Amino acid sequence: MDNIPLGKSCAPPPGWLGIQDTPRVLEYRTATPAICPSDVLPELVGIADWMRANTAWIKNDIAGRDVWGNHTEEVITSLSRGERTIIKGECEDLSLVVWDMCRAVGCPLGALRLAVATLPSGTGHCVLVVECGGRSMLWDCNHGTFWPFGHDSVWNQYGWIMASEPGSAQWRTIET
Repeated sequence: MDNIPLGKSCAPPPGWLGIQDTPRVLEYRTATPAICPSDVLPELVGIADWMRANTAWIKNDIAGRDVWGNHTEEVITSLSRGERTIIKGECEDLSLVVWDMCRAVGCPLGALRLAVATLPSGTGHCVLVVECGGRSMLWDCNHGTFWPFGHDSVWNQYGWIMASEPGSAQWRTIET
């Protein structure tokens, strides 16, 4: 299996609802589904390397509410100054940073998705999916790299739930 098998439309996760009126999501709703050219793969490796060196997972919810953050301005400022800044956040925050970095290296907006799964422990988890070169590449803050969907036992351990749908306000179930 090279691509995430999408199923029926479903409601988005609550954290997405908190950012649904941001410019990033409003633009995403009008995006045409697309595929990144495979020559972007070396850029994705560079993004993964940068994220491993400059991020830290930290719980940042407010009063039990899942808050999806936006650290993009902080990352861009840090990179433009040649500084090393540690970006702190949970899986969805870090996935959104990688989302913006993928856009900066030329990934079409319609090639990006967020996917929600459960870890073997039962904890909810968010990863970034980049449709690249005809297959779904996943970035996961737990592993700090891009992996092809379905080609590693780690991904098979996750309970896949749903993924965002470019060009739509809807999310879709993941059929595994």
